[in-house]
Amino acid sequence: MTSTPENTKGSWFAKHKILTAVIVVIIIAAIAKLAGGSSDAPEATPSTAASQAAPATEAATTESTQFAAPEKTPAPETPAATIGTPVEVGDFTITVEGVETGISSVGNEYLGAEAQGQFVVVSASILNNGDKAETFFTDSMKIIDDQGRQHSYSTDAALYLEGSWVLDKINPGNTLSGKFVFDIPADSVPTKALLEGGFLGKDVEVALN
Repeated sequence: MTSTPENTKGSWFAKHKILTAVIVVIIIAAIAKLAGGSSDAPEATPSTAASQAAPATEAATTESTQFAAPEKTPAPETPAATIGTPVEVGDFTITVEGVETGISSVGNEYLGAEAQGQFVVVSASILNNGDKAETFFTDSMKIIDDQGRQHSYSTDAALYLEGSWVLDKINPGNTLSGKFVFDIPADSVPTKALLEGGFLGKDVEVALN
């Protein structure tokens, strides 16, 4: 019987089974390598991810900045009263009646005091609203200048100032008037009188300008 080409080919693979298996394995491995290489994508590095995320972050920041509510500027604190306005300070009602500035000396040609800077004299009347006699001490009033500095009562100048505040007790319902004198720098401007209410009272500021 004469062999056809198909029978010859079939008989060749049948005779070389091991070589045929090796060829098949090589072909499968080559196909798998080609398929895997085409589907693999380069992994993103941290720097690449960060650079991609940066534009989005900047856009979000810009948007939030555009729609952020404007900051509120705190309103400046203003004194509770002005000259001529009675204010409650503890058991007292105090009315600052006037202020004099730029005084270089007090007293007379024989006895007096020279200012280190300038004397400031504050005139006030004080009413006792309590039920017993009280003393309003001179260190309970201070002057605040335009730089926020506090200045205390000048005892030395008070000795020579006519009408200076006296440390008499004020009986309930009575009013005592007097002048408080302060020695402050010549180039400063007194802006407020600070009336201290003590441990249990509330401090009150009175504008002087």
